[in-house]
Amino acid sequence: MKMLLDNVNKNKLVKCMSQLNSTSTRLRMYFSHLLIVLMMVAFTLSCSDEIDNVEKPEEKITAAISIVTNHESIRSVEFSDPKLIGPLIDLAGGGEVNFDRIHFADLIKQNVGDEAFVIVESGGTLGDLGIGIFQLSKGQIELVQFIPAVGKVEFRMDLLVVVEGVWANGDSQCCPSELLERSYQWDGDSFILITEQIVQNDVGKKGN
Repeated sequence: MKMLLDNVNKNKLVKCMSQLNSTSTRLRMYFSHLLIVLMMVAFTLSCSDEIDNVEKPEEKITAAISIVTNHESIRSVEFSDPKLIGPLIDLAGGGEVNFDRIHFADLIKQNVGDEAFVIVESGGTLGDLGIGIFQLSKGQIELVQFIPAVGKVEFRMDLLVVVEGVWANGDSQCCPSELLERSYQWDGDSFILITEQIVQNDVGKKGN
């Protein structure tokens, strides 16, 4: 009788061990599959972040601003015409135009004469809000491109430069210690951003 019980217990023990081994094997397979899935998810998210971080080219901002004119030179065009200035100010989100700051230069080089660079000012502490580039061709004055800006618009050689203040702790409102300069140049189709750099504001230093 005792031998019979021992055999039964042995069989139960073997059966239990077999079930444990089977369960352990299934668990190892489950966690292996789970680990593979998690690694695939992590890889996918990493690729997604890299795609999101790829620098996207700036879109050319323009609008249907075009009027017929009998002027032969863009320098004689009346830019106070609401049909020109109104839509331009709308593109900038508001502001005003100081006609004394209209800049004339041939930066596009298409043999049609100078372009007119019309700056939209905020009228306050925001500085310039944007610049519209107009061209006169075949009896029409039209907007070639609008470039948003924050700060001050300058012209250097064949570059259009937007200068924005970068304030550090302790800087007074008038004099940021650094400046962010974004330079735009015509690439045959539009003015594109070619450089972006932080420079020291020497004017601010002299004012201290």
